Amino acid sequence: MRSLIIFALAMVLGAVCFADTHIPAGDVFGIWEASGSPYYIDGEIHVPTDSMLRIESGCSIIFTGHYKFCVDSNAVLKAIGTEMDSIVFTVVDIDTIRHHGIRFYYTTVACTVAYSIIEFGKATWLGSEHDDDGGGILCMFSNPAIIHNRICHNVAGHEGSGIHCYCSSPFIIGNSICNNYEDGIWGAVAYGGGICCAYSSNATIINNIFQGNKAHMGSAIEVFWDSNCLIVNNTFLGNFATGWPSYGGAIASNDGNPCNIVILNNIFRNDSATVLHCEEIYIANADTAFVAYCNIDSLKCSSDSLGKIIFGPGNINSDPLFSDSLFHLSMFSPCINAGAESIYVSIWDTTIYAPVTDLDGNPRPLGDGWDIGAYEYDPDHPVMAYQIFAGWNLLSIP
Repeated sequence: MRSLIIFALAMVLGAVCFADTHIPAGDVFGIWEASGSPYYIDGEIHVPTDSMLRIESGCSIIFTGHYKFCVDSNAVLKAIGTEMDSIVFTVVDIDTIRHHGIRFYYTTVACTVAYSIIEFGKATWLGSEHDDDGGGILCMFSNPAIIHNRICHNVAGHEGSGIHCYCSSPFIIGNSICNNYEDGIWGAVAYGGGICCAYSSNATIINNIFQGNKAHMGSAIEVFWDSNCLIVNNTFLGNFATGWPSYGGAIASNDGNPCNIVILNNIFRNDSATVLHCEEIYIANADTAFVAYCNIDSLKCSSDSLGKIIFGPGNINSDPLFSDSLFHLSMFSPCINAGAESIYVSIWDTTIYAPVTDLDGNPRPLGDGWDIGAYEYDPDHPVMAYQIFAGWNLLSIP
C-alpha cells in the first residue's frame, strides 16, 4: 500500500513539473513558470503596451506555427535563464515549421533575453514593415540586452537572419551566433547573416562567437545607413558570403549615410566570399572601419573607392591555435597577451575599452595583457594540445 501511495505522489509531482500549456493568439503578461512548461504557442502573441512578461529558467517555448512573439511599445520581456537551465524558443517540428521571431517594437530598455536558445525562426514578408527582417530577433526602436544566448539556424528573407537592429542600439554580449542564413528570396540583396545593424543602429557587440553564418554581404555582421558599431573581442570563423558577387565573409558595410565601425581584439579565421580580397571585411560608400589588435589577414580585406579601412596598431595574422571545439585558446596561441585594454581612435577622438570579462565570465586580463578573441586564456587550466575540425557545431556549447 505504501509503495502505491509513493507511486501516486510521484505521478502527481510529475504532472506539476511537466505540464503542457497552450497559449492562444492574443496578449500575454505576468509570469511563465517552469512548472507550466512546455508552453505551446498557437498563434501570434503580444506583450501589450505597459505590461511585462517574465519567463523563468527551464521553460520551453514551442511554436506550433509561423507565429510572431511581439513585445509592444513600452512593454517589457524578461526571458532570463541560467547557465545550467536555459530557456528554449523553438518549433514543434523543425522539418515543417518555423516561428517568426522575438520582435521588439519601441520597447523599454529593461527588456532582456539571456541564457536562452533562439532557433528555427524565419522572417518572411507578410505585408507589414520589416516582416522579412530578423529571423531570430528583431529590434525596432528598441535596445534590449541580448546576453549569453545561442542564436542559431534562423532565416531571414532580407536582413539580419540572427538579429536585425533597426534604429536600435542593443547590447549583444557573450552569444553564440551560428548557422543563420538568408533564404534568397531577394536574390542578391541579403544582408547580415548573423547581425544586421541598419538606420542609426549603434550596437555594442562584445565576446560573441560567429560561425557558419551566410548572407550576400556581411555574413556575420552587416552595418549600414548611419550606424556606428563597436565590435570588440569576438571570434569569427567559417562565415560565408554567398552568391555572385558577394562581399564581407565576416563584416561588411554598404548603402546610405556614412557608418563608423571600431573593430578591436577580434579573431578572424577562414571566413570567405566570392570576391577576392573581401573574404573577411568589406567597407563601402564613405564608411570607415578602424581595425586594431586583431588576428586578421589584411589581404582579405578591402573597400570600394569611397569606403576606408584603417589598420591601427597590434594586428597579427597567425593561426590562433584553438584548444577545443569551443574555440578557447591553447597555451601556444599567438593571441595570448596580444590584445589591448583600450585604443584611442584619433579620427573620432574617442577611446574604446575592452571588456573586463570574457565569454566564460573570466576576468580580463588573466595574464600579462588582454587576449584577442572571445576567450581569455586561463593559465591555471592550460591546454597543451589543439585540434581544428571543419564544421564544428556550436549547439554543443552547454
